[in-house]
Amino acid sequence: MWSFFLHELRSKRGALLGWSLGMCGFVLLYVGLYPSFAEQVPGFKDLLDLPIYQALGVSTMSTFPGWLSSTVLNFMPIIVGVYALIAGTGTLAGEEERGTLENIVALPLSRWQIVTSKFLAILVTLTGILVLTALVTLSVTAWVKTQIDVNLVYGAIWWAIIAALPLLGSLAAAALLLGAFLPTRGAASGVSIFMLIASYLSNNLFGQIENLRNYRFLSPFYYFNSSATAFTEGVAWGDVAALLALTLVLFALALLSFQRRDLMTHRWFWDRPRPVQ
Repeated sequence: MWSFFLHELRSKRGALLGWSLGMCGFVLLYVGLYPSFAEQVPGFKDLLDLPIYQALGVSTMSTFPGWLSSTVLNFMPIIVGVYALIAGTGTLAGEEERGTLENIVALPLSRWQIVTSKFLAILVTLTGILVLTALVTLSVTAWVKTQIDVNLVYGAIWWAIIAALPLLGSLAAAALLLGAFLPTRGAASGVSIFMLIASYLSNNLFGQIENLRNYRFLSPFYYFNSSATAFTEGVAWGDVAALLALTLVLFALALLSFQRRDLMTHRWFWDRPRPVQ
């Protein structure tokens, strides 16, 4: 199992490099430009009252912490979340469509070992992307401090970014479940993208509607602090525990579904016989 896990990890080197470079470029662009128009930022207040910005979760940009949270913390889970969905749906459903999954299950490994190794490789890749993003954010913030007066602790930035891992892990587990449950990768990808957009927008929009505010907890994004308070309040371990529990439940359901999946037939869950051990 360890050798198979290392093989899966090596196969994701390109994704780690590409998505990390993309996120680092995003940070350099948005955070690095802040000193050039820092004096104009307070004038954005009226603009941020527009419904489109409220729906995107952009609430304040009047300070550097507010700018950092509205750009990096707010959009990072969406950007990296797309990779989590691509990797999750491509792990089982994608390999089945390419005709490689039959060769993998022929290895002297049980199905749960195969799925566990693949999921752990995704989590390690997501961790690598977040670590590199955090390091670049810290470097750019250090440069910003040489240009303007910024009162922000480096450790707070680090943990605010790394705290996105449980959220991204739950998204990857959901995509893995959809890939094992639905008959094709196309169906799994469509549902997972809809889930990502709907959960992100509902978390922000429900907060603006009094009758729906109490239902924000249904979105996994509710348990990730993307506001400026993430730099002062630290990691909310209760929210982390909730996301970890959600990830474990989704992963267990993915294991169950893949155990019953009849490969290459593209059958629905209820039509799949339990595989012969």
